[in-house]
Amino acid sequence: MRLYAVVAAGSFRRYATNRTATAAGVFTNTVFGFILAYTYTALWAERPQLGGYDTSQALTYVWLGQARLMACAMMGGGFEDELMERIRTGDIAVDLYRPADLQLWWLAGDLG
Repeated sequence: MRLYAVVAAGSFRRYATNRTATAAGVFTNTVFGFILAYTYTALWAERPQLGGYDTSQALTYVWLGQARLMACAMMGGGFEDELMERIRTGDIAVDLYRPADLQLWWLAGDLG
């Protein structure tokens, strides 16, 4: 487990070096969150209980979705781009030969 903690710490350091990009991402997600929240509020004002949800549940959905965008790298980036490049170049064979679980390795890198 120490190996995966080291991988997560290294990944955290790699992404923490560009604080401006992180701040810009947080700002952008917050702005879009407000836009979506205002849109959902207007929609629920016209049609209360839409889909069986009330306004607070819909807004919770909006903010949880915005929070997960950066954490899950849903808009690109994250481990997927690097993994696809490793598959394309054939470097994935070296990764599979290592005595570490490949999925836990990439999970630790993503969590960091």
